Amino acid sequence: MMRVVIKALAITFRQWRYALLALVVAAGLLLVTIWLPNLSFMWYLFTDSSFSWATRFGILGGSLTTLKLNSTPLSRTILFTLIVLAGMNVSMLAYYLKRRITMGRELGMSLTGTILGLIGVGCASCGSVVLSSIFGLSATAGFLSLLPLRGLEFGLISIFLLAVSIVLVSKKIINLTVCVR
Repeated sequence: MMRVVIKALAITFRQWRYALLALVVAAGLLLVTIWLPNLSFMWYLFTDSSFSWATRFGILGGSLTTLKLNSTPLSRTILFTLIVLAGMNVSMLAYYLKRRITMGRELGMSLTGTILGLIGVGCASCGSVVLSSIFGLSATAGFLSLLPLRGLEFGLISIFLLAVSIVLVSKKIINLTVCVR
């Protein structure tokens, strides 16, 4: 199974645009993860005219360090694994769909894994950003306190779903190249 995934990755990333797509998706997810908890501050930063553009970009650059301050090593590991897998998955899915425009269970697992991973995104002190915006801070805090890993379960489930999706897409890519030859 691992050989199939590696071969499909080699086929996909042989073209530089799919490697670039994976990097852009991963970087975009990382930035959303970092800036989502501070969305109101970011809005204020860019709508208030009292900040110069140099100050705005300086604050944006400095905000990248908040990930280290607001999360545990385990949550960062899960987050970076999720981001890398999501980037790979989107890129492989784009490669596959470009060659064969049929959507199946791979797209569903990819989307579900990415969404579940974003549900669990949050810092150690405030919990999940997405869940607290939907259900409120106190309901989310109560729910997450009942879970053994305090919400990191969503990240672990999404890593599993993305890994399964990558395996399924890899098989499709390999079968697609066998059928073409």
